[in-house]
Amino acid sequence: MRKLTYRYDDGLEFLQYCTNDELNFFVELYKNEAKTTERLTSEQKYKKYYPNHQEYWELLVAELQYFGGNTLSNITRGTGVLYKEILQDVCLKEYINFDENADIAQIEKVFIYEYLNKTIVNMKKDEKILLKKSFSLSDIDEVKFLNEVKKNIFSNDVFFQNISTNILNSLGKNIFKQGIKVAVPLMGKQFAPIGIFFTAKDITDPAFRITLPSVIYISYLRNKYRKYDLKYRHRFYPKIGSIVRTDLVGGVIDHSGIYIGEGKIIEITEKDGKGCVEVIDLYDFTYGTSIRTGVSIYVAIDKLSKEIIFDNKVKINAEKYLGFTNKYELLKNNCHSFVHKCIIDEQFEVITDVWKFQHLTQSIERYMNKNRSIRWVVCDINPREYANKKKKIWNIKDEIV
Repeated sequence: MRKLTYRYDDGLEFLQYCTNDELNFFVELYKNEAKTTERLTSEQKYKKYYPNHQEYWELLVAELQYFGGNTLSNITRGTGVLYKEILQDVCLKEYINFDENADIAQIEKVFIYEYLNKTIVNMKKDEKILLKKSFSLSDIDEVKFLNEVKKNIFSNDVFFQNISTNILNSLGKNIFKQGIKVAVPLMGKQFAPIGIFFTAKDITDPAFRITLPSVIYISYLRNKYRKYDLKYRHRFYPKIGSIVRTDLVGGVIDHSGIYIGEGKIIEITEKDGKGCVEVIDLYDFTYGTSIRTGVSIYVAIDKLSKEIIFDNKVKINAEKYLGFTNKYELLKNNCHSFVHKCIIDEQFEVITDVWKFQHLTQSIERYMNKNRSIRWVVCDINPREYANKKKKIWNIKDEIV
């Protein structure tokens, strides 16, 4: 019989700081939902220290890693899989799109939003009104409602804690016969019950009955213990001359710009059919117009070294075109074209063959990274801190959004 062996995982190291009551979630989950396959209760350390779960938190994590991996592969390598693989697998099984290069916390919040979205789109008007009242939302128009929920999930800690708690409790009541014993505070407030949409797979897949609620609960805990979580995971901040991007139109397309310091970005954007070069703050870069639906800002890094890619000359080239306008064409002369011109110091009036986001990525690799591959990673910044346009100093808080 296999012994539980913890595989070091920087995405789960923060769990060692959780209380016994919080860790008890995993113990009850394994015992109730995996009675015939769990190994935790056979471990000597568990028998010796139970119910002091902090003494064997690694075993709790190891059990989850095993449930997340293929049985044969687990035997071959002697351990389970890392949490990010578990998280991505849960997203794939729930048909949720995600950026595999994004930070764990980012993918978790994408998952929570999309999981909740399945329910919201099928809600009746009176149910939306109840949800709106319980979570202090301002609108029930479907598009505005979903956008408000999305922004709150990514930028409002209390909202995220409350909504993930509600989802988890709904999961326990609707799927698990005995219910999940979860030590999650409801912030002293009762919320509208959310009848979460479930697939047959949620109910019948034994391993998924472990990994699905675990992902929701861990995302809750990570948000609560962010200070400890960030001790173990790499954080990325843009540098002057970095190329940054965000999502447009719900992630259908990308928008790019050049970071120039102090929370400012130079971009070209379409206004009345013309492309206007201007300075914009981080908030407006992500939220400034109705099509700017991004909640995070990404920066380009070297794929192997994980170093931020930047060049002060790119910033200088961008600054000399401030106030310039040209004929804006979405498929010929757009934001990616402008950034590319700044990278290679091309004349502003020239129409380049770079207009797709993948073309811009190739340009960064060729001209800024010596033909080495790059990755796009989530910046450790909260764009909502820049809603006050008069604020000049960029004070990055320890927060991943």
